[in-house]
Amino acid sequence: MPSSANPPWYRDKHVWFRIVELVVILSATYIAWRSLERNTEGILASSSTQLFYADTQLEKEEYDGADKPLWTIYSKPDTDDPTAYCQQLLAAIAKHNKSIAAIPNADELNKKIIELNPPDDEIQDIAELRRVKSHLTSILNELHSAYDFWSKGILTRKELETWIGYFDIIGPHPLFLAEIDRWQRAKFMSRNFAEMLQVELLKNPFNKKVIHKFYPKLDSPAFLEGLPEYGNHWSE
Repeated sequence: MPSSANPPWYRDKHVWFRIVELVVILSATYIAWRSLERNTEGILASSSTQLFYADTQLEKEEYDGADKPLWTIYSKPDTDDPTAYCQQLLAAIAKHNKSIAAIPNADELNKKIIELNPPDDEIQDIAELRRVKSHLTSILNELHSAYDFWSKGILTRKELETWIGYFDIIGPHPLFLAEIDRWQRAKFMSRNFAEMLQVELLKNPFNKKVIHKFYPKLDSPAFLEGLPEYGNHWSE
């Protein structure tokens, strides 16, 4: 009479099918995880390389322009007067026509930079303003890229903070504020990046005084209006 007892599990082919199936699933999961990890590492390396390359290009421009007014973007006039602060920085770039140093705000400075038929005695000064403005545009592009990488989880906040040190060393330079104004009007930046500009540039009390004098819009809700919103909020 045949035995009615169940065979041992190791003789049950269905059990072995399940074991093999589980091993296959676990192996596939591990391979997918490792692939994702390597892909993430590759994205991080690529993003870091992109930022460092951009920074290297900036350094090259500054090296090539060592005898030009370009380096004045890092200067800090020794004055407590916001008007004198802006005038001294503009005068260090526009050395031939004193009227340019007296430009009172970011909007007027932008208008001067794109003036169609400037007076002959302003042409060289305007050319220098344009060169410095172009350099500041590259810096803003680099900063926005770093901010976007942080928003997408590619950079950590601490890593991003190493890039936004530019705000400390450039500060409220009138030409920097003028370029920010141009970006804001043309919607070249996201609302959240603009919010970070507000937070970082307005931290220092004296910087805030200069901004209120030369580009007061930066310290108002109107600065964020109409800008496309995406990415993470810096203040969160």
